[in-house]
This record gives sequence, structure tokens and C-alpha cells, in this order.
Amino acid sequence: MSLDLEEPALAEPGERPRRRARAWLSAVCVAAALVVPGVWVATAGDGHDEHASAPGAAAGAPAEAPPVGDVPTAVDVCFVRMMIPHHEQAVAMSDLLLAKPGVEERGRRFAEFVRAAQSREVETMRRWLDAWGSAAPAGAAHGAGHAADAATPGCDHSGPMPGLLPADSIEALRVADGPAAQLLYLRLMIPHHEGAVEMAYDEIAAGSNVYAISVAKHVVQDQPVEVAAMESMLAELAVTP
Repeated sequence: MSLDLEEPALAEPGERPRRRARAWLSAVCVAAALVVPGVWVATAGDGHDEHASAPGAAAGAPAEAPPVGDVPTAVDVCFVRMMIPHHEQAVAMSDLLLAKPGVEERGRRFAEFVRAAQSREVETMRRWLDAWGSAAPAGAAHGAGHAADAATPGCDHSGPMPGLLPADSIEALRVADGPAAQLLYLRLMIPHHEGAVEMAYDEIAAGSNVYAISVAKHVVQDQPVEVAAMESMLAELAVTP
């Protein structure tokens, strides 16, 4: 299946977003985050993608930037297997917030946006794993959330996934009332997003599959803007993130 990828502009190496708000984003970040972007939906098919590297490209490619193509490597499979429960935890957090009364309308819209966008990407990534012959992780990540299955080749993370929240944080969100839950949701979701960006940069650097790399590039493009939106909401409530 052919996938028309528009490659987003990435930060310079070493400039991964780390909970910093940019002044030029302050006027637009919230509006940008509350508009669901046109998320591409594709499954890994049998055809050759038009953006795949030409034959022989691997010989001249540096070791840290393997050629992009259709065939997933262990790195790509590991990234997708990790990103599914990571996204599922964000969806579960959004569900918890949306079930509470007294949540500010803008906070409610943001949670609805996260739930819709990340649910859609989870469905897409699960179809990729089916097409690749790799089992998808079972169940939503409500608990402590260790790294992807240690038996998965290429999954060499020694600790919890970056940004994945422990069970006690999710429980605190579950029992909080509406206004307090909204603040806690933002405080928890900011590092959660930053962890996803960290994993996405690793996939861009070491992955090979055009589909997995494309979702990673969307993460590093979109989620820092969402972080800025959340920091803006916290600042308006006179709360330090």
C-alpha cells in the first residue's frame, strides 16, 4: 500500500522537548492542540511504498540512519509494541477525567482530543502488528507499566517505558474530584507525552519501517505542541507544572 508521507520539520539533534514552553506558541498552542489533526490511517501492505529507499541505498547509509522501507525490523516492532500500551494509558487517563463532573470545558475538549487521536493510532498500530505477524500487547496499560515484552527482539529497555505512569498515579487520578483531577491529569500527561517523544526520536534514529517511522515523526511534531497547550492551561490556573 502506498502512503503519502509529509515529513514534519524535526528539532535539531539534542533539542528534544523537555517541558519547555515557547513564547511564540502561547497564542496558538491551545487552539492547535484542540483541533484533531488529519491523522493518516494505513496498514502495512504488500506493495512498495514510494518513499522507500532505492535498491542499494543501504550500502551508503550511515549506521545510525538505516534505509527506510516496507520490511519492519526488530526495532520497529519493539517501538510499535511499546507505543500501543503507552497510548492506551493516555486513553485510560482521558476516560477517567471525562467521567468526572466539574471539569473545565477546555480541559474536557483536550481529553476528548487525546482519547480520539490516540485510540485511532492504537487501532492502526495493532493492524500493523497483525500484518507483521507479531502479537499485540494485551490490555490497556493501567498499572505500573513495564517495558514491552522482554522476549521481543530489539526491546532492550532496562526499565519502565519513558513517561509510562505507575499504578498509584493512575489511582490518584481515579479518586480525585473534577477540578483536582483536571490539574492532576495535566501534570501527569505532560511527562507522559515527553516519554512518547523520547521513544519516537529513538525510532526515527534506529528504525527502518516507513510506517513506524511516520508515526514517530508525527509524535515528535504534534506532542510537544500538546505539551505546550497543557502547560498553558496550568499557567492560566496559576499552577506550576
